[in-house]
Amino acid sequence: MSFIRTISCVLVVVAFAACAENKEPPTTGVTFSKQVVRLLQEHCQSCHQPDGHAPFPLTTYEEAEPHAQRMKAAVADRIMPEARPMRLDTGCADEHTFEGPRQLTYDEIATFAAWADAGAPQGNVRDLPPPLSFEPGVEWKGGAPDMIFSNAAGGFTLPPNLNRDVFRRFVIPTSFDTDRFITGFEAIPGTPEGERLSRVVHHVTLFIDPERKSTIQEAEYQENPTLAGPGFEGDFTYTAQLVGMWFPGSAPLALTPGCGIRIPKGSNIVMEVHYGTVLGGAIDQTRVGLHLDDVVDVELKPSLVKNEQILIPAGSTDTVVTAERKFDVPFTLYSITPHMHQLGTEFEVSIEVPGEGPACLADVAWDFEHQGSYWLRQPRNLPAGTIIRTTCRYDNSAANPNQFHQPPKDIVFGKVVDLEMCQLTVATTPIPAPAPPPPPPAGTLVINEVLADPPVNYDANGDGVLNTSQDEFIELVNSGTGPLDLSGATIADSVGVRATVPAGTTLAAGGVLVMFSGGTPAPISGVRVMKASAALQLNNAGDTLTVTSTAGVVLGTVTWGAEGGADQSLVRATEKSGTAAFVGHKSVSTAPASPGRRANGTAL
Repeated sequence: MSFIRTISCVLVVVAFAACAENKEPPTTGVTFSKQVVRLLQEHCQSCHQPDGHAPFPLTTYEEAEPHAQRMKAAVADRIMPEARPMRLDTGCADEHTFEGPRQLTYDEIATFAAWADAGAPQGNVRDLPPPLSFEPGVEWKGGAPDMIFSNAAGGFTLPPNLNRDVFRRFVIPTSFDTDRFITGFEAIPGTPEGERLSRVVHHVTLFIDPERKSTIQEAEYQENPTLAGPGFEGDFTYTAQLVGMWFPGSAPLALTPGCGIRIPKGSNIVMEVHYGTVLGGAIDQTRVGLHLDDVVDVELKPSLVKNEQILIPAGSTDTVVTAERKFDVPFTLYSITPHMHQLGTEFEVSIEVPGEGPACLADVAWDFEHQGSYWLRQPRNLPAGTIIRTTCRYDNSAANPNQFHQPPKDIVFGKVVDLEMCQLTVATTPIPAPAPPPPPPAGTLVINEVLADPPVNYDANGDGVLNTSQDEFIELVNSGTGPLDLSGATIADSVGVRATVPAGTTLAAGGVLVMFSGGTPAPISGVRVMKASAALQLNNAGDTLTVTSTAGVVLGTVTWGAEGGADQSLVRATEKSGTAAFVGHKSVSTAPASPGRRANGTAL
């Protein structure tokens, strides 16, 4: 969360959805020790720590207090934490849809503001959480790479006083005897002497050039270079496959486990470095570390959804171009990579499943200098006949600050930067035919109680902290006569898998398990209590919850509607009965919920 921005950092002010519970954020009693430091740990300290990329650390109260008003302004203006321009307030994606958005909720922004407005109080030091460990001296945060290369021998000199950003592409030939697969990568900007240059390097993007045409393109560029030095500028004039992007302060890019992107034998890797103008004259020798495998379970197959019949009239402020592609076989969607040029303003992606209307997946406030791939936290399995559709919007008026032509002229499709594209790269794999169903498990699972909407003053998990996210819970009961092995079972809703039951979890006949969304759940006598592997994020307004074994057997499922958002749990009218209807907890008890107990407070 760096407060230094290069000239190229176009501020995209977007509004993001508040927490699903829509509770009011704390506006009084906010202290560094109790609330603010936890937000800094979650969103900021990966950069703002003594060995980080940011210009100052924010790991202690003494470090953070002088910057309280600065932090308030930066988060309110959505400058920090810096993130890609995915909108989260339009009903498409939320902060859990894609990996690594680094974006704050309204509640989190309000907490920073309340702290700054109160004079940045420290609070009780006993409320402090354990400090994060940043492993000083560890160079590659994602582990030792299998292949390391730099942009160029001796580096690249960013010319001083250039007054523009530079997108420089460097060609790295490979010498693999066989095809290899990229499973992750990260970058370390710096001088040949080892000085970090995170405020010069805005991001690093990798491409694969199977035909090695980048070698020819660099040679042609060097005949009449715009800027001297190794590498080249300009768009690709051939097909180059995008691998992904790395930003200073971001976590190393790691593909979904078991997946890989093929590097065909003999390919070039093209490394694009976006340089800002803050420290012109510096010599950058950015290094990239690749994680490689010889074999992967899933080879991601990139393909395109595109429309090359583009006409954007001169002077138009909102020309719309659409493209769509129908998939004839079932497939799994892993990532999307939108692409337009300088006149683009918005890029929307929707998915239409057979028999259903289109559903928005992503809404991007287009920024040519901040484009990249969006990896789904939970890959989407989609049936044959699914249509992926894009909607691209353009501003070809004289008022557009990215306008190339004054006066504007009609713009058509083209790969060069002063023409336009409407193209979406999707990373997919086909879904194989289903295996025959496995035998049913010994026990019988009942989803007995679900709390999706904890009241603001109700400490469901008993840890002494009121948190409407952490206090969500699911209560499971084995109503069968034999043991029920839940090891590795997944708990999923309509968005995807929310949590996984730990290995070695077995419920005896009549046994009860309560899984809380977070916090430090207090013990419940005779009940197995655990914290979810990730925040449950149950939908108050309606959802379908499914528990599935590692063998693919659906052990239990339940659906609710708007009644899930009434500041109370939903509980079986006849408890421990898998066929009984769910009712509001307050209709059978004065309490809003009863984790691990019957609604009347007795043992299950």
